[in-house]
Amino acid sequence: MDDSGNSSRAGRVAFTYPDFSLYQLARFCIIAGLEMQSVAVGWQIYEITKRPLDLGLVGLAQFSPGILLFLASGQAADRLDRRKLLMGCYAGFGVCSCLLLFIALREMHAVLPIYAVVVLLGVVRAFNNPVSRALVPQIIPEEHLQNAIAWNSSVNQGATILGPSLGG
Repeated sequence: MDDSGNSSRAGRVAFTYPDFSLYQLARFCIIAGLEMQSVAVGWQIYEITKRPLDLGLVGLAQFSPGILLFLASGQAADRLDRRKLLMGCYAGFGVCSCLLLFIALREMHAVLPIYAVVVLLGVVRAFNNPVSRALVPQIIPEEHLQNAIAWNSSVNQGATILGPSLGG
């Protein structure tokens, strides 16, 4: 008897749960979109200042809130309703994207408003990362959690790799 059909399905068992599938689709779109947005913001800042140093400052503005808020964001992911917190993060990403669009459409030539939005994006990311990892055990039964965590990591890496290439 051939078990190859069962073993191939076993590798994708987490996707038999509709909530997990939708969650992974949303995560992929959010992460890829954020990565594409990061590339666009870097180009926008470079076009305004023509200084490579400012590209490094964009990265610093994005990731320093995560360093500063890692304890608070972990506590929030543990103590608050994870679904509501995640929806709040997704709403925060939307607000930041709208602010960046507004700045771009107004053709502002000041980088300070862009940096302010990028810092705000960093704050939202700081809360999004732990809550998005902590939510998986709530939507997948324990017997399939290992498979779901592997897929969660793969989706994250795939979106992180594809996002900048799509944005560039």
